[in-house]
Amino acid sequence: KTITEIVTNGLLSGPKTHVINITGNFFKTLLMPAEKMLGGRFLGDEAMVRQGIQTYTGLRKYFDESLKMALMALKTGDNILDAGHKVMDGRDRYVLGTYDKVKQGILDRKVARGDTSGRLSELEELQAHAFSWLGAPSRALGAADEFFKQLNYRANVYAKLSGEAAANPKLAGNAQAMAEYVENGMEAAFDKAGRGTRQDALRIAQEATWTQSLRDDAYFNGGIGQAALNMVNSYPPLRLVMPFIRTPTNLIRDFVAHT
Repeated sequence: KTITEIVTNGLLSGPKTHVINITGNFFKTLLMPAEKMLGGRFLGDEAMVRQGIQTYTGLRKYFDESLKMALMALKTGDNILDAGHKVMDGRDRYVLGTYDKVKQGILDRKVARGDTSGRLSELEELQAHAFSWLGAPSRALGAADEFFKQLNYRANVYAKLSGEAAANPKLAGNAQAMAEYVENGMEAAFDKAGRGTRQDALRIAQEATWTQSLRDDAYFNGGIGQAALNMVNSYPPLRLVMPFIRTPTNLIRDFVAHT
Protein backbone atom coordinates (compact mmCIF):
# COMPACT_ATOMS: atom_id res chain seq x y z
CA LYS A 1 0.00 0.00 0.00
CA THR A 2 2.84 2.39 0.81
CA ILE A 3 4.45 1.72 -2.57
CA THR A 4 1.23 2.36 -4.50
CA GLU A 5 0.68 5.65 -2.68
CA ILE A 6 4.25 6.77 -3.33
CA VAL A 7 3.91 5.89 -7.03
CA THR A 8 0.57 7.70 -7.29
CA ASN A 9 1.97 10.81 -5.62
CA GLY A 10 4.98 10.60 -7.91
CA LEU A 11 2.64 10.76 -10.90
CA LEU A 12 1.04 13.85 -9.38
CA SER A 13 4.30 15.57 -8.47
CA GLY A 14 4.74 17.45 -11.74
CA PRO A 15 3.23 20.96 -11.89
CA LYS A 16 1.77 20.20 -15.33
CA THR A 17 -0.70 17.74 -13.77
CA HIS A 18 -2.03 20.35 -11.35
CA VAL A 19 -2.18 23.08 -14.00
CA ILE A 20 -4.25 20.83 -16.28
CA ASN A 21 -6.52 19.83 -13.39
CA ILE A 22 -7.14 23.42 -12.28
CA THR A 23 -7.60 24.65 -15.85
CA GLY A 24 -10.14 21.93 -16.61
CA ASN A 25 -12.12 22.61 -13.45
CA PHE A 26 -11.97 26.35 -14.09
CA PHE A 27 -13.49 26.13 -17.57
CA LYS A 28 -16.05 23.54 -16.47
CA THR A 29 -17.11 25.88 -13.66
CA LEU A 30 -17.54 28.77 -16.08
CA LEU A 31 -19.36 26.78 -18.75
CA MET A 32 -21.99 25.05 -16.60
CA PRO A 33 -24.01 28.23 -15.83
CA ALA A 34 -23.73 29.26 -19.49
CA GLU A 35 -25.20 25.90 -20.53
CA LYS A 36 -28.08 26.48 -18.12
CA MET A 37 -28.71 29.95 -19.54
CA LEU A 38 -28.65 28.70 -23.14
CA GLY A 39 -30.94 25.81 -22.23
CA GLY A 40 -33.33 28.17 -20.50
CA ARG A 41 -33.37 30.50 -23.50
CA PHE A 42 -33.99 27.59 -25.87
CA LEU A 43 -36.83 26.26 -23.71
CA GLY A 44 -38.27 29.69 -23.01
CA ASP A 45 -37.63 29.21 -19.28
CA GLU A 46 -36.68 32.63 -17.94
CA ALA A 47 -36.28 31.27 -14.40
CA MET A 48 -33.53 28.96 -15.65
CA VAL A 49 -31.81 31.85 -17.40
CA ARG A 50 -31.91 33.94 -14.21
CA GLN A 51 -30.56 31.01 -12.21
CA GLY A 52 -27.57 30.82 -14.54
CA ILE A 53 -26.95 34.54 -14.10
CA GLN A 54 -27.26 34.24 -10.31
CA THR A 55 -24.81 31.35 -10.38
CA TYR A 56 -22.18 33.65 -11.90
CA THR A 57 -22.94 36.15 -9.15
CA GLY A 58 -22.43 33.38 -6.59
CA LEU A 59 -19.12 32.35 -8.16
CA ARG A 60 -17.81 35.86 -7.61
CA LYS A 61 -19.39 36.22 -4.18
CA TYR A 62 -18.03 33.01 -2.67
CA PHE A 63 -14.57 32.88 -4.25
CA ASP A 64 -12.72 33.97 -1.10
CA GLU A 65 -14.65 31.65 1.21
CA SER A 66 -14.03 28.71 -1.14
CA LEU A 67 -10.32 29.48 -1.20
CA LYS A 68 -10.27 29.56 2.60
CA MET A 69 -11.85 26.10 2.77
CA ALA A 70 -9.40 24.79 0.17
CA LEU A 71 -6.45 25.95 2.27
CA MET A 72 -8.01 24.22 5.27
CA ALA A 73 -8.30 21.02 3.23
CA LEU A 74 -4.65 21.34 2.21
CA LYS A 75 -3.60 21.75 5.84
CA THR A 76 -5.65 18.85 7.21
CA GLY A 77 -5.46 16.54 4.22
CA ASP A 78 -9.22 15.95 4.39
CA ASN A 79 -12.11 16.77 2.09
CA ILE A 80 -14.63 18.96 3.89
CA LEU A 81 -17.69 19.59 1.75
CA ASP A 82 -18.08 16.19 0.11
CA ALA A 83 -15.94 13.58 1.81
CA GLY A 84 -17.66 10.70 0.04
CA HIS A 85 -16.58 11.75 -3.47
CA LYS A 86 -12.85 12.42 -3.49
CA VAL A 87 -10.72 13.22 -6.51
CA MET A 88 -8.32 10.53 -5.29
CA ASP A 89 -9.75 7.05 -5.78
CA GLY A 90 -9.49 4.46 -3.03
CA ARG A 91 -10.17 3.91 0.64
CA ASP A 92 -10.41 6.61 3.28
CA ARG A 93 -7.24 5.57 5.11
CA TYR A 94 -3.86 6.36 3.58
CA VAL A 95 -0.28 5.71 4.66
CA LEU A 96 0.89 9.11 3.42
CA GLY A 97 -0.69 12.27 4.74
CA THR A 98 -0.08 15.29 6.93
CA TYR A 99 2.67 15.05 9.52
CA ASP A 100 0.17 14.78 12.38
CA LYS A 101 -1.72 11.94 10.68
CA VAL A 102 1.41 10.01 9.80
CA LYS A 103 2.70 10.47 13.34
CA GLN A 104 -0.58 9.26 14.81
CA GLY A 105 -0.50 6.24 12.54
CA ILE A 106 2.96 5.32 13.75
CA LEU A 107 1.91 5.76 17.38
CA ASP A 108 -1.19 3.61 16.83
CA ARG A 109 0.94 0.81 15.44
CA LYS A 110 3.31 1.11 18.38
CA VAL A 111 0.41 0.84 20.82
CA ALA A 112 -0.74 -2.30 19.00
CA ARG A 113 2.71 -3.74 19.68
CA GLY A 114 2.48 -2.82 23.36
CA ASP A 115 4.52 0.42 23.27
CA THR A 116 2.48 3.11 25.05
CA SER A 117 5.30 5.64 25.49
CA GLY A 118 3.65 8.07 23.09
CA ARG A 119 7.03 9.08 21.65
CA LEU A 120 8.69 8.62 18.28
CA SER A 121 12.27 7.54 17.81
CA GLU A 122 14.52 9.70 15.63
CA LEU A 123 14.02 7.27 12.75
CA GLU A 124 10.25 7.31 13.19
CA GLU A 125 10.28 11.12 13.35
CA LEU A 126 12.18 11.17 10.06
CA GLN A 127 9.66 8.74 8.59
CA ALA A 128 6.75 10.97 9.64
CA HIS A 129 8.29 14.02 7.96
CA ALA A 130 9.24 12.04 4.84
CA PHE A 131 5.79 10.50 4.42
CA SER A 132 4.19 13.91 4.93
CA TRP A 133 6.36 15.39 2.18
CA LEU A 134 5.74 12.45 -0.17
CA GLY A 135 1.98 12.85 0.24
CA ALA A 136 1.98 16.57 -0.60
CA PRO A 137 0.98 16.15 -4.30
CA SER A 138 -2.23 14.28 -3.49
CA ARG A 139 -3.09 16.83 -0.78
CA ALA A 140 -2.60 19.62 -3.32
CA LEU A 141 -4.89 17.84 -5.77
CA GLY A 142 -7.47 17.40 -3.02
CA ALA A 143 -7.24 21.08 -2.09
CA ALA A 144 -7.94 22.13 -5.69
CA ASP A 145 -10.88 19.74 -5.76
CA GLU A 146 -12.17 21.24 -2.50
CA PHE A 147 -11.92 24.78 -3.89
CA PHE A 148 -13.95 24.09 -7.02
CA LYS A 149 -16.49 21.97 -5.17
CA GLN A 150 -16.99 24.66 -2.54
CA LEU A 151 -17.27 27.34 -5.21
CA ASN A 152 -19.77 25.46 -7.37
CA TYR A 153 -21.80 24.26 -4.40
CA ARG A 154 -22.08 27.69 -2.81
CA ALA A 155 -22.82 29.45 -6.11
CA ASN A 156 -25.57 27.00 -7.06
CA VAL A 157 -27.19 27.04 -3.62
CA TYR A 158 -27.10 30.85 -3.74
CA ALA A 159 -28.67 30.90 -7.21
CA LYS A 160 -31.48 28.54 -6.22
CA LEU A 161 -32.21 30.41 -3.01
CA SER A 162 -32.26 33.70 -4.88
CA GLY A 163 -34.74 32.23 -7.35
CA GLU A 164 -36.93 30.91 -4.55
CA ALA A 165 -36.92 34.29 -2.84
CA ALA A 166 -37.81 36.12 -6.05
CA ALA A 167 -40.68 33.70 -6.73
CA ASN A 168 -42.11 34.05 -3.23
CA PRO A 169 -44.83 36.74 -3.27
CA LYS A 170 -44.26 37.38 0.44
CA LEU A 171 -40.60 38.25 -0.21
CA ALA A 172 -40.56 39.68 -3.72
CA GLY A 173 -39.83 43.40 -3.70
CA ASN A 174 -38.49 43.36 -0.14
CA ALA A 175 -34.72 43.38 -0.58
CA GLN A 176 -33.95 42.89 3.11
CA ALA A 177 -36.36 39.96 3.48
CA MET A 178 -34.95 38.32 0.34
CA ALA A 179 -31.38 38.77 1.58
CA GLU A 180 -32.27 37.21 4.94
CA TYR A 181 -33.96 34.27 3.21
CA VAL A 182 -30.83 33.62 1.14
CA GLU A 183 -28.50 34.05 4.11
CA ASN A 184 -30.50 31.64 6.28
CA GLY A 185 -30.65 29.14 3.43
CA MET A 186 -26.89 29.33 2.93
CA GLU A 187 -26.30 28.59 6.62
CA ALA A 188 -28.67 25.62 6.45
CA ALA A 189 -26.78 24.26 3.43
CA PHE A 190 -23.94 23.08 5.70
CA ASP A 191 -23.89 20.85 8.75
CA LYS A 192 -21.73 21.50 11.82
CA ALA A 193 -18.74 19.78 10.21
CA GLY A 194 -18.99 21.93 7.07
CA ARG A 195 -20.40 19.15 4.89
CA GLY A 196 -22.93 20.06 2.23
CA THR A 197 -26.54 19.13 2.99
CA ARG A 198 -28.19 19.96 -0.35
CA GLN A 199 -27.87 16.94 -2.59
CA ASP A 200 -28.92 18.80 -5.73
CA ALA A 201 -26.08 21.30 -5.38
CA LEU A 202 -23.62 18.61 -4.30
CA ARG A 203 -24.35 16.74 -7.52
CA ILE A 204 -23.52 19.87 -9.54
CA ALA A 205 -20.29 20.34 -7.55
CA GLN A 206 -19.33 16.74 -8.26
CA GLU A 207 -20.05 17.16 -11.96
CA ALA A 208 -17.94 20.31 -12.04
CA THR A 209 -14.95 18.33 -10.72
CA TRP A 210 -15.76 15.01 -12.46
CA THR A 211 -16.00 13.19 -9.13
CA GLN A 212 -19.63 12.01 -9.25
CA SER A 213 -20.45 8.39 -8.48
CA LEU A 214 -19.82 5.82 -11.18
CA ARG A 215 -22.74 3.66 -10.02
CA ASP A 216 -25.37 5.28 -12.21
CA ASP A 217 -24.14 3.77 -15.47
CA ALA A 218 -26.19 1.09 -17.21
CA TYR A 219 -23.33 -1.35 -17.70
CA PHE A 220 -21.70 -3.97 -15.50
CA ASN A 221 -24.12 -3.57 -12.58
CA GLY A 222 -23.26 0.04 -11.89
CA GLY A 223 -20.86 0.84 -14.70
CA ILE A 224 -17.58 -0.38 -16.15
CA GLY A 225 -15.80 2.40 -14.27
CA GLN A 226 -17.34 1.36 -10.96
CA ALA A 227 -16.40 -2.27 -11.63
CA ALA A 228 -12.79 -1.22 -12.22
CA LEU A 229 -12.82 0.94 -9.09
CA ASN A 230 -14.14 -1.97 -7.01
CA MET A 231 -11.44 -4.20 -8.44
CA VAL A 232 -8.51 -1.97 -7.54
CA ASN A 233 -10.00 -1.33 -4.09
CA SER A 234 -10.10 -5.10 -3.55
CA TYR A 235 -6.60 -5.64 -4.98
CA PRO A 236 -4.54 -2.49 -4.20
CA PRO A 237 -1.45 -3.56 -6.24
CA LEU A 238 -3.57 -3.02 -9.38
CA ARG A 239 -3.45 0.69 -8.57
CA LEU A 240 0.12 0.67 -9.85
CA VAL A 241 -1.26 0.25 -13.38
CA MET A 242 -4.67 1.93 -12.83
CA PRO A 243 -4.02 4.78 -10.36
CA PHE A 244 -7.00 6.90 -11.45
CA ILE A 245 -10.43 5.67 -12.52
CA ARG A 246 -13.26 7.92 -11.33
CA THR A 247 -12.18 11.20 -12.92
CA PRO A 248 -11.08 9.78 -16.32
CA THR A 249 -14.33 7.79 -16.55
CA ASN A 250 -16.42 10.87 -15.75
CA LEU A 251 -14.45 12.91 -18.28
CA ILE A 252 -15.31 10.38 -20.97
CA ARG A 253 -18.96 10.37 -19.91
CA ASP A 254 -19.01 14.17 -19.98
CA PHE A 255 -17.49 14.23 -23.47
CA VAL A 256 -20.03 11.73 -24.76
CA ALA A 257 -22.89 13.68 -23.20
CA HIS A 258 -21.81 16.84 -25.02
CA THR A 259 -21.42 15.23 -28.45
